[in-house]
Amino acid sequence: MPEAVIRKRLQTLILAGALPSEIPTSIVAVTNAPGHMCTGCETTIDDDQLQFEVTTRPGVILYLHRRCLALWVNERHGGEDA
Repeated sequence: MPEAVIRKRLQTLILAGALPSEIPTSIVAVTNAPGHMCTGCETTIDDDQLQFEVTTRPGVILYLHRRCLALWVNERHGGEDA
């Protein structure tokens, strides 16, 4: 999926309050994870890809590809390079 499309999706989710903009309380990188859907690009994270599990508040865990995590962090800062 093109980066611009992912950025637009993340911006929309952040503005709607569906995706948190606060600083994560934890980020865990997981290998061989069971194919969660990526919050950023809405595609499955394959078990041969590194999956990032991001906790932003109790009970809220985001699953992201490495690239989608970097884009989300950037968009949390208003699109400025983090």
